[in-house]
Amino acid sequence: MSYARGESVDRRQKQAILQQLAAINQDFCNNRQAIYEEKIQEVNDMAQAICAGTDPKYREKVVELGKMREEAIFKAKLLCDYQLASAHQLYVDEVRRAEEDYANEKEELREKLRSGIEERLRRLKDDKDIMDIAQEIQGEGGSRSNSKRNLRKRGPDQTDQKTGKKKNPPSVTLSHAVPEEDALDDLAQMKK
Repeated sequence: MSYARGESVDRRQKQAILQQLAAINQDFCNNRQAIYEEKIQEVNDMAQAICAGTDPKYREKVVELGKMREEAIFKAKLLCDYQLASAHQLYVDEVRRAEEDYANEKEELREKLRSGIEERLRRLKDDKDIMDIAQEIQGEGGSRSNSKRNLRKRGPDQTDQKTGKKKNPPSVTLSHAVPEEDALDDLAQMKK
């Protein structure tokens, strides 16, 4: 009996649920147009609230998006500042390297010019010494022969006055000689 009683309770509950579902279905069919119009009105009201900016869900999303926007702007500004600082540091380093290269090249050029001028001066001095020696040799040889001639003929002063010839020093050709003026000009420029 207890088994039959349990079955009847289950059947009754099942039938009650089926009756409720049928009533809900019947109610829905009767009120379908009204429910549809009500839902349409809710959607329209929500759309107007969103357009006006008064919908709470919309406002929450806008606040959340605003925070995300501010965060993205802050990160972009940090990145921009970092890139500007990096570019400025690269510029400063490049300028410093260029200045160092310029100073090194300038010093090398100065040393080359200085050594070139010193070499020219040394050559000029050597050439001058050679010319002095050549003139001394020629002067000694010429004075002996002239003095002998002068002594035999007329005297030392009369020979030079009558002939009117000037003694030309021997010409020494130097292919590497630089005029002394150029060497002195170069030296003056180096001292500046």
